[in-house]
Amino acid sequence: MQNLTNLNQPVNAQDIDFRVQSINKGGYATILAYKDARYDMRILDEVAGVGLWQKDYKIIDGNLYCGIGVYVETLQQWVWKWDVGVESNTEKEKGQASDAQKRAGFAWGIGRELYDFPLIQVKLKPNEFEVRADGRAQQTYNLKLRDWTWTIERGTDLKIYNLIAKDQDGEVRFQSGKPSGDVGSNKALSKAVATAKSSNIVTKKDDGMATPDQINTLRDLVKVMPSSDDKLNVIKEIKGGITKIRASQIIDELMGRFSIPNPSNA
Repeated sequence: MQNLTNLNQPVNAQDIDFRVQSINKGGYATILAYKDARYDMRILDEVAGVGLWQKDYKIIDGNLYCGIGVYVETLQQWVWKWDVGVESNTEKEKGQASDAQKRAGFAWGIGRELYDFPLIQVKLKPNEFEVRADGRAQQTYNLKLRDWTWTIERGTDLKIYNLIAKDQDGEVRFQSGKPSGDVGSNKALSKAVATAKSSNIVTKKDDGMATPDQINTLRDLVKVMPSSDDKLNVIKEIKGGITKIRASQIIDELMGRFSIPNPSNA
């Protein structure tokens, strides 16, 4: 069943294209986060359903617009959202079409959190930039931004509390917040599950939506999980609605992974 609110799901770091917007004479680079048009298509396939979305282009007042239409099952009709594209510095027509599609995707909520990303400013090394004769600074081939590793750490509300960038040599070049000192520790995980008040054993007969105690236990576990796709997937399941059986499976899996007994089963 469709849940179109999932179009506005958090974006994984590997789906983001980080590019240099500008460099000042002091060697500070401002870096922006972009999504790829293929990311929009993948999310639409996963959430709306293959064959239940389409796109179209129109010229309005000389500007290229892209529309994304989604067949909304609850309404039993197509709903369209449109936006205009901006020309690319490299491929004029292709870039404009791609930009229009990404903006239409934003209208549906796809990757919208990129607008709220932390301001990324990085102090470049002397060999990573140069100042031209006209006084403008530009990056050199020694700035290998595509080889950097980006990590996003989130809270249970899915909001970003820390964005970390490491260069090709593993050196931390940017960090927007402070990472949790208890991340991934068995001590923190033990503390997280110690407050569970009810049994985690659930049968198919009494399966329904997860109990408040199960949700609280899951949230506590998520807080101390290392940043990863697994953590993001658990958060998505909690946010999207989770059954007692599924919650029980995840709790047992997480505590088994870290070799921690579940006090609620004692």
